[in-house]
Amino acid sequence: MGKQVSRIEKEFIFKKILERNSLVRILSKKKEIEGKIIKFNNDFLVIDCLENDISYLKARDEVSIFFIFENSQHTFTTKITEIKEKQLIISQPEIAYKNLMRQYERIRSTEDIHVSFNIKGKKIQLDFPKTDNYFPFVKPEYSEDFEPSSFQSLVSTFRRKMKRIVSVNKIIMLRNRMPSTYEEEILAKIGKIIWIPSTEEGFLIKSDYPELDLLLYKDLYNYERESGTPLSEIGKKIENTLQEKIEKGYYSQLYYPILYHEYLVGYIYVCNFWAKKNEINIGILNYIDEFSRVLCHSLERNHYFRIRRNIFL
Repeated sequence: MGKQVSRIEKEFIFKKILERNSLVRILSKKKEIEGKIIKFNNDFLVIDCLENDISYLKARDEVSIFFIFENSQHTFTTKITEIKEKQLIISQPEIAYKNLMRQYERIRSTEDIHVSFNIKGKKIQLDFPKTDNYFPFVKPEYSEDFEPSSFQSLVSTFRRKMKRIVSVNKIIMLRNRMPSTYEEEILAKIGKIIWIPSTEEGFLIKSDYPELDLLLYKDLYNYERESGTPLSEIGKKIENTLQEKIEKGYYSQLYYPILYHEYLVGYIYVCNFWAKKNEINIGILNYIDEFSRVLCHSLERNHYFRIRRNIFL
């Protein structure tokens, strides 16, 4: 999907696109037209379409907008609120992305469609837990620290670096098995990063890093509520979970999901014990974020998702 743009950066980009009179591409219903942003505020954007006939578009239609800014492909998806002659009034998007490899509209599937591949006439299904999250696969940009062509070299590089800074580092693959731990169940259901900088402080209440899909306390609360835990017991259960971690000697933990489309194919686990008493900080998290994308690319490149065998990590 690329990198998520912050709210402040998004406003700056829209302002520059307007000032430069830059073209944007509007994709909906398998058609594409061009236009220019002529006005925006916190609630909506107004796009003046260059196409004479936009009668196929209606209020409440979903549209994907693509544009180039500073030599980088950007996109966001939103809905049309109103149409006035050749002008589209669209809702201000909550999220926008940059540094895309993809330049065209993604055709969305309905929820009841099961994902599979057909390779030389043989139907191959993905035997991994399915999440409520969706992470479209794109070839990632990566630093010189990583080389996806050699899978074992990639993993060895990661392990050598992690060995110097954390107590434990593991890569757990979930092919042909169901989640068996509390954290795996959360990853499989929600698909967000479980980051506990300190077990003393607990799960994150808010995120200062919008570009990372972090699990917050409210996500965990909703998970427990939807799982049938009585409302009066949810807080206590979460507190007990943290207490168990402390009693087992865990000071800081990170569970980073490896997502391939809507599948949880595995996760990266790192932790520090109380004896070390060092937080898994944002620097480590960003490194693992990059590594996970390159790892998924390497798995795809080495046909891991197309063959029924495990890679033992």
